[in-house]
Amino acid sequence: MLRKYVVVAMMSVLSVGMMLLMDVITGQRWQDTLTNMKYQLMAGSEQLMVVILLAGWLVPDLIKVIMNMRKRRSGG
Repeated sequence: MLRKYVVVAMMSVLSVGMMLLMDVITGQRWQDTLTNMKYQLMAGSEQLMVVILLAGWLVPDLIKVIMNMRKRRSGG
């Protein structure tokens, strides 16, 4: 279960690195990419979709962890 979170974190770091590398290769200022990242999700609908996707990704694992904790507590 933890492996998928490590893979997603690694892919996120690699994609940001790729964006910065492309800025350097094309001669743009790489600081602009980091500055503009906070403006990527401007619309409320985009933000809502991100929340829904993250919830759909995290909630099943949280339920599984809670159920395992309950099993251990009950001795089963």
